[in-house]
Amino acid sequence: MKLSFENFVGRTFILAFMAMIGSWSLGQTPATAPYNILLLTPDQMGADFMHLYGYPYADTPNIDEMARDGVVFTRAYSAGSWTTPSFGAILTGMFPTVHGMTLAPPDGCHGPIRASLLDGKVPPLPEYLVLSPQKLVLSQLLKPYGFATAADIANCWAIWDVASRNWDDLKLFTVDQFKDPAFPNPTDPHYLPAPRTFAWAQQWLTAHRDQRFFFWLHFIEPHSPYNPPHEYDQFKTPDDYPELYHDNPRDMHELNTRALLGDARAIARLRQLYAGKILYADHYLGEVFKTLKSLDLMKNTIVILVSDHGELMYSHPADFNTADHRSVYDKVQHVPLIIWGPDIPRGRRVDALAAQYDLLPTIFDLEGLTIPKQADGKSLKPLLDGTASEVNRYVYGEDMLLEPQYSIRSERYKLIETMRTGGIQCFDLLTDPGETQDICDALPGVAAELKQALDAHLQYMVSKAHSFSDWENNQALAVVEQRDSKPLQYVSPDDITSNASAGGVLTQVNGALWSLTKGPTNCRDECLWAPPGPDTARVVWRTDTPLTGDYEISIWYGSVAQTDWPLARDANYVVHYRGGSLAFPVDENVKQGQWNLLGTFHDPVDLELTNRANGIVVAGAAKFTLVSAKPDQPKTNLLASDPAGWVDLTPRNNLKGWTRVAIPPDKPVDPLVQWKIEKGKGVLLCEGNHGHEWLRYDHELVNFLLHVEWRFEADPRGKGYNSGIFVRNDLTGKVWHQAQVGENPYIFGQTLVHGEIGSMFKTPNPALNPLHPIGEWNTYEIRCDGPKITLWVNGDLTGEYDVPEVLKGYWGLEAEGYHIEFRNIKLKTYLNLNISKC
Repeated sequence: MKLSFENFVGRTFILAFMAMIGSWSLGQTPATAPYNILLLTPDQMGADFMHLYGYPYADTPNIDEMARDGVVFTRAYSAGSWTTPSFGAILTGMFPTVHGMTLAPPDGCHGPIRASLLDGKVPPLPEYLVLSPQKLVLSQLLKPYGFATAADIANCWAIWDVASRNWDDLKLFTVDQFKDPAFPNPTDPHYLPAPRTFAWAQQWLTAHRDQRFFFWLHFIEPHSPYNPPHEYDQFKTPDDYPELYHDNPRDMHELNTRALLGDARAIARLRQLYAGKILYADHYLGEVFKTLKSLDLMKNTIVILVSDHGELMYSHPADFNTADHRSVYDKVQHVPLIIWGPDIPRGRRVDALAAQYDLLPTIFDLEGLTIPKQADGKSLKPLLDGTASEVNRYVYGEDMLLEPQYSIRSERYKLIETMRTGGIQCFDLLTDPGETQDICDALPGVAAELKQALDAHLQYMVSKAHSFSDWENNQALAVVEQRDSKPLQYVSPDDITSNASAGGVLTQVNGALWSLTKGPTNCRDECLWAPPGPDTARVVWRTDTPLTGDYEISIWYGSVAQTDWPLARDANYVVHYRGGSLAFPVDENVKQGQWNLLGTFHDPVDLELTNRANGIVVAGAAKFTLVSAKPDQPKTNLLASDPAGWVDLTPRNNLKGWTRVAIPPDKPVDPLVQWKIEKGKGVLLCEGNHGHEWLRYDHELVNFLLHVEWRFEADPRGKGYNSGIFVRNDLTGKVWHQAQVGENPYIFGQTLVHGEIGSMFKTPNPALNPLHPIGEWNTYEIRCDGPKITLWVNGDLTGEYDVPEVLKGYWGLEAEGYHIEFRNIKLKTYLNLNISKC
C-alpha cells in the first residue's frame, strides 16, 4: 500500500486543511484552573487481564476501590501498540502518525539519552527525534494556567522528546539503573522500582500540595519480566509449573520456550505471574491513593488511571503474534481507563468508545479551559456527566513495529489493515471478542464501511503530519508513504541476530508441530525442528524497526538426534523484501554449524521458514547485516551538550596517576620516554618514535563518558601513524576494547577477551571516515554503559559494541607514529564513582 501525499488527498482538501492549521491557537481562557491533575500510568497493564474487567483473578483491590468511587470506561483503547506512541498520544492529544513518535531510536534506552536522564538533565536528541515546536505536550499546554508540572517516570521509552517540554521537575527510575535488567532478584527494589517511584512521588506531592499541579506518575510495573515478589505470586496452581518463575535465567527461558511451543500449562503460569505483578503494581497505586487522602488532596484533584498498552500473552499464535505487544489486537489495545475526582460521578461504567488521544481534550474540558486545537481526540466529559451516549463513532490504533498495521473499530466491528500487503481482517467483537474469526467475506458491507472510514482517517493523518515542519523526520509518515528517508535509515540496525528457540519479539513461531532439540548438536545449544508437512509449521525472523538499506541475510541450522527422519534437502526459506519475495531451497544436510549466506536484499522485511519439505526442517538462528553505507549520522558532542560534572584529567605537571604499558603487554616498556607534558599549553605529547605503547589512567572505572582531543603531525619518514583509546582493560594491559583511527581512511574498534580477539568493526574505506586533515584537532567521545560501548569521532557515531565479558576496568591513551598531541582530556561518571584529578 503506497500513499503519495499529492495523490492521497484532493487539492481543495489540502488547502482548506492548511488554512485550518494556520489558525491554531490556544484561545482566550481563564487565568487559573480549578483542579489538580494526577495522571497514573502503570505500564503494560492490559484490561483483559484485570479483575475489574472480568478476569478471574482478584488482582486489583485498590484499583477496584477507585473504580467504585469514579467512572470506569469499559471500552478504552490504546492509540499505539507500545509505550512511546501511546504516551505521545496521551500527552499531545494527537494520533501517533501525526505526532510521529512511533519507532525506537538506535540507542534505545541507552547512550546519551539515558545517561542525561539519570543525571537529571534533558537528553541531547538527534534531529530526527525532535518534534516540531508546534506539537505541544500537556506540561507546556497547562503551564500558562498556573500549573506546577512534574513527571515521575520508570520507563525511559515513555519520554523521548517530551522530556524537554517545560517540566518543572523530571525524575527517571529505570529498571536497569543499577542492575543487569535481564535476570534480577525479584525482591530487589533497584530492579522493581515501584518503591522508589512512589517515594519520589510522595515527596513531590507533599512539597506541592498547596499549588495547582499536573503530575504524571508512571510505574514500570507490571511490565515484563513477570517477576513479582513471591508474596504476590498468589494465583499459581499445582498443575501449571508453580516451581518455574521469572526471577532466574533458567526458569525464564524454560517458561518462555514452553509457551512459545504452545504448552498450555506454561502459558497459564505466565498469566499467573502477570496477574501477580498486576497485584504488585496495584499495591503501590493504593499507596498513592493513601497519600492523596493524607495530604487532603482528594477534594481538589482529578485522578486519571490509564495504561499505555496491554499484553498478547500467546493469544494469537496463528498470526505470529504470540508474546509481548507488537500488534493491534485487543489484548494489546484494550486498556483500563478510570477517572476519579471532585464532581466526577461515582460508580458509573461507560461503555462508549474512548481512546488515549481523548485524554488531553478531556483534561482541558474538566478544567474549564479551551481545548487546544492541535488535539485529534474528543473530550470524554459528556460521557462523564451523562449528557451524551457517544463521542466517537470510530476509534483508531496503529503499530509500526514488526508488521506495520492500522486498526479501526465501530461499536461492534473492527478492521485491521496490514500496510505492507494491503490485506485486511474483520471481526465481530460482540460474538468474537478474541478476534479469531475473519468475517470480511461474510459481511462485505461492514468491511467496505470500515475500510472507507480508515482510508479517510489515513488521509487526515498524512495531511496533518505534512503540515508540521518536522514532516521529513516523521518516521511513521515515512513508513506510511513507503519512501526512503534518513529517519528510517538511522533507526535501522547495523547487525541483528535472533535464535528461533528464543521466541519473543524478534523470532515468532506458529503451528503446533515444532519441538526443541538440545544437547550436543551444532545448533548453538538448541534449536527448533518440525517433521515434513504441507506448510503447516512456520517460523518468522523480523525486526522492530524497518530494515532500510542493503542487508546480507544468513542462516544457522544444525542436526537433530531425536528422530529417524532425514533432514530436509529443500528446506523452504523465503525472504520478503520491499517489492517482492525470493524462495531458497536449502539442503540442511550440509554446512551445518556455521553461517550460511542466502544473499543481499534491499529493504528486507522478514525471513520465513516453513516445513513444506522432504525431511525434517531445523530452525536455528538468522542474522541480518547491513552492508550499505548509512547517511551521515547526526552530530553529537557530549561535552558541549552537557558540560557539568566533568573532571579534567589532562596532566599539567607530571604523569602521576598514569602508567606506561607496552603493546603487547608482555614486552618491556621502552626506556625512552615517549610521553611528555607541554607545560603552559595543556597538551600531552607522544613523540611516537620508539614503538607502540599506551598510557593507562590508574583508576578502575565502570560506567563513564570520555572526551579526548588529538591531532597528528606528518611523519617526515613517510611512516604511518594512528591514535586510539583503550577502555575496560585489566591490570596486565591486555586490551578489552580498543577504538582507533589512523592516517588511512578507516576507523575501527575491536574487543579482546583474555588476549584473544573477539570481534573487530571497521568502517567502509573511505566513505565514513570523519578525520580532519593532518594538523587539525580531532575528538574522541566514548561512552561505557553496562556492556555497551559507544564511540563517536568528531561528532559522528562510528561504532556501538556489546562487550559483556568485562564491565569494569582501566582506560588509557594509545599512540603509534610521529608527534601525536592530546588535550582536553575529560572524564564524567554517572554512577557516583570517585574520580580524582591528576
